[in-house]
Amino acid sequence: MANNREVQVGIVGLGQLVREVHLPILRQLRSARVVAIADPYPGAVEQCLPMTENARAYSSLDALLEDDRVEAVLVASPSGEHAQQAQRVLAAGKALYLEKPIGSTAEEGRAVALAARGAAAPAAMGFNYRFHPMIQHARRALQEGKFTGVRRVRSCFSIAPRPLPAWKLKRSSGGGVLLDLASHHFDLLRYLLGAEITAVSARIWNERSEADCCEAELSFENGVQAQCSFSFCRQERDSLELIGAHGRMLIDRYAPLRYPVSPFSEFIRYQWERRRSPWKEVSYRRSLEAWTESIRGRRQPAVTLDDGLQALRIVLAAEQSALHNRRVRLEDVEAPVLSPV
Repeated sequence: MANNREVQVGIVGLGQLVREVHLPILRQLRSARVVAIADPYPGAVEQCLPMTENARAYSSLDALLEDDRVEAVLVASPSGEHAQQAQRVLAAGKALYLEKPIGSTAEEGRAVALAARGAAAPAAMGFNYRFHPMIQHARRALQEGKFTGVRRVRSCFSIAPRPLPAWKLKRSSGGGVLLDLASHHFDLLRYLLGAEITAVSARIWNERSEADCCEAELSFENGVQAQCSFSFCRQERDSLELIGAHGRMLIDRYAPLRYPVSPFSEFIRYQWERRRSPWKEVSYRRSLEAWTESIRGRRQPAVTLDDGLQALRIVLAAEQSALHNRRVRLEDVEAPVLSPV
């Protein structure tokens, strides 16, 4: 029998992403219902309340967690608060969807990943781009041997200069381009290539804010080399180019008409879904729906907090490389949580 119950969701951190993406999507999902929202700023709560149906409003996560109706919590607070809030959600026995990053330091990342390993409810990492149709198509092509012999990758993720929240301007509060943009690509490369990154060389600099530009070279355990560029100060771009033995595969999220047209019905479905999606980005809905379905089915989410920890380790390796002007091995950056509890 199909499980048609709604997951009762609470949200903490009511910034632009929640207002313009998460809330509109969760209102549409049959598998979820927003029953509580929380933010220390009354204005943020006032903006979001009209977008919910009979949700209760709170000024803190602790107050929200005392609401017996809440069974799952989406954490979208400033990055510097992620680790502490995630641990409180898990300790309360609630399911978790944690926007990236998992934390700002190795100690924070390990603590959250360990808490998730011991939790009864599913805990998902918000690496939504894994669910993008272009990424899914590329992964199938690689797994099925339709595209072989990958030896090099070119990665670029940048946004145009724009006003940013104050916390994004400083690394100490969870800001900087590595945590905000690069962590997505570090996760996608692991996912697509089915291989771990073993070493990182990086250069980080400031243009408009702290650590807002980075170039990095990644080495993978299967011999693949990746050249990466990330910035808050360039034109809008999000692309991955895989260079194989007999050609190239370009995944360009800002070029939707490049999505493979076979079968044509899949192409049409993607274009229609994209037009109806907040920010014209379909992966958010697919990611949130996968999370709520994992809760209803009482199964492990597709993207776990261990994935979040691994991405954070790569960020930390890049930072160490830039600081000491040398290549850094991942094995020298705080061992991951891999053994089961």
